[in-house]
Amino acid sequence: MLDEAVDEAIKAKLRDARGKTFFGCGIASDESPPAANRYAGFRFQVTYVYCPVFAEESTWELAAKAPVTTEQYLLDVVHCPAKDGQTVVSVIGKQLSRLGLSLADIVSGTGDGGGENEGMLGVHATLERDVGDGSYVRRRCLGHLSWRSADAGLDSMGVYHKETQAICNYIHDGITFRRLQSIASQPLHSGGLNLFREQSADFLAIFARTPCTILDGRPETVSHFLQWLVPREHVLADCVAKDVLDRNLGDNAKMARDALADNLGRVRRAIHYELLERSLFLFRWGKKHGLISTSTTLSELTSKCLRIVTSLVADDFFLRRFGIAPGDVVAKGCTVQTYIAKSPCGFRGRAKPLAILDAH
Repeated sequence: MLDEAVDEAIKAKLRDARGKTFFGCGIASDESPPAANRYAGFRFQVTYVYCPVFAEESTWELAAKAPVTTEQYLLDVVHCPAKDGQTVVSVIGKQLSRLGLSLADIVSGTGDGGGENEGMLGVHATLERDVGDGSYVRRRCLGHLSWRSADAGLDSMGVYHKETQAICNYIHDGITFRRLQSIASQPLHSGGLNLFREQSADFLAIFARTPCTILDGRPETVSHFLQWLVPREHVLADCVAKDVLDRNLGDNAKMARDALADNLGRVRRAIHYELLERSLFLFRWGKKHGLISTSTTLSELTSKCLRIVTSLVADDFFLRRFGIAPGDVVAKGCTVQTYIAKSPCGFRGRAKPLAILDAH
């Protein structure tokens, strides 16, 4: 009942403002497959509507900022029976009706470039052809642009990305993570490696946080996992080798063991993490900024993104990402230039993806 009351209040507000301070809306819509088993077979369509509301015209001249505010509403989540443009448009129309809006009110639509959005029968083409006065504007989600760029990078990583997935699957398999904690902290006569005392500062630095899971089609989860993995590989390599030796595990665990033991692989995974973070710049930026125009221009934003993605400079930002102080680099007599080339410097066996560091 509360939800219906809120919908009625929003509907009345937009009705009163129509033609005066409200003249149209934008939408962002995408499919979200449900995870719960009880929703198996459903395809949920999640749609946000953005309603710009202008201030009274008499206040524009003295306004300190743009005389418009954009109100964002999450529409009812509706089952979408098919993933084609016509069906999705029909569902969006149903979602808009709860707020007294219709397809004719849509002046812009943001999509992910998927098949239901593009093409002659896609959502964009349908809205351009069948509704409005020809002023409809197609928009592309910044986050999805980053995701597709990152996906291309993951594909180019080949076997190293498969090894990262194997490590993630192994760590999340049943009691494995707890076993690794025990192996690291138990004494030698109990089958452990006695690396440090349980709950000590060194123990918590490695095992206090549980790693995230890698999700298909969500490259930021790969970045999150690598962020967790890279500074812990020097300990996990020994623990995983012991665990695989003690238990009769499958090929996935053996691949994880071999990957963690590969020093060059450690360096490559760290570099992959850096490249992923750079390719996800637009995704991170879009989560912090609701509107491009309030902070920069599209051309400036894309130019900045291009510089970040293609730059190989190991700058202070790069060093901070991996917990390396510039003073530590200078103390070792190394010169930071790029993070691809290697030289014979190292930090206690921990692989660092710097030009000045190798795997040893």
